[in-house]
This record gives sequence, C-alpha cells and structure tokens, in this order.
Amino acid sequence: MIENCYLGNEPVKIISIRTKDDNERTEPNYRLFKEELSDLSKRLGLDKELEIEKEILIEHSENRDKQIQLFSEICSCYEEESDVYMDITYGTKVTPVCMFSTLAYAEKIAKCEIKGVYYGKFSHGSKLAGEFYDVRCLYEIAMLANSAADYIPREQFDKMFKEFWGY
Repeated sequence: MIENCYLGNEPVKIISIRTKDDNERTEPNYRLFKEELSDLSKRLGLDKELEIEKEILIEHSENRDKQIQLFSEICSCYEEESDVYMDITYGTKVTPVCMFSTLAYAEKIAKCEIKGVYYGKFSHGSKLAGEFYDVRCLYEIAMLANSAADYIPREQFDKMFKEFWGY
C-alpha cells in the first residue's frame, strides 16, 4: 500500500496497530514489516528511512473499554488536514471495524481527506502476494447514507443509490 500510494517528498506517518497476544505470534510479522519498510525506503531512494512513528498495542480481547480506547488512540494520530491511507488487512475481526469507524472522525473532525482504505487478500501457503483492494467506497456509501438519512426519504435514497452506483 505504501509503495503504491507514496507521493515522493510528502512526509509519511506510519501508525502500527498490533495485538498483544500470549503466544507472541505478531512479533515475527512486526519485525518483517519493519524490514520491509527499510527495503522500501531503499527502493524508493529516500533520504530518511520509512519507520513506524507510533505503535498501538491492543489487548487480545473484545470489550467496550478496549474498543473505545483503540478508537481514541487511532483518532489521536490523525493530523489536521492530512491525507489518510488505511490498511485494514490484519488484526482480529473487530480491529478493522474499529479502524474503519475512525474515518468519520478523521474526515469530519480532523478535516483529513480519506484517500484509500485497503484490504489485502492473503494467499495462505504461498509466498506470493495476494490481491489488493481499495474498499474506500464502503466508507463513502456509509457517509452518504448517514448524511442523507435526515433529509431524504428511503425510496428517494434507494433511487439515488441505484443511479450513483448502478445497483
């Protein structure tokens, strides 16, 4: 995602969200990610190496307090009027949902522009990269429905939705 979205001289702020698990299963992937950032920095010919600015460690459980804390920690990372690219590929099933839910805060409160929300389909048992999808349209649809809910009757919204997206 970073390689495909990097715009040259723009500063990059990488935030990592990692689960604290009992078996240390995330540690090898975290080390690999840092190595890949180093390799990418070299491939791009950067003067300053790409590195993780902040790591958010989360508990391997799901409860209201954990979800609110994660939401809060992610939101605190959004810088005013910045471009946001989010990768929701990894984590517990709830983690990407929480990450995704912070995008409304990023756009409406921090005045960020949501440039991409990415999901990588991992090919288990293969060393080859899987497919990579930008699922930002899901955010756009949710925001449209949220914005229209108070002003447009359901029938009109459904018609508008079909005209916009052809469904």
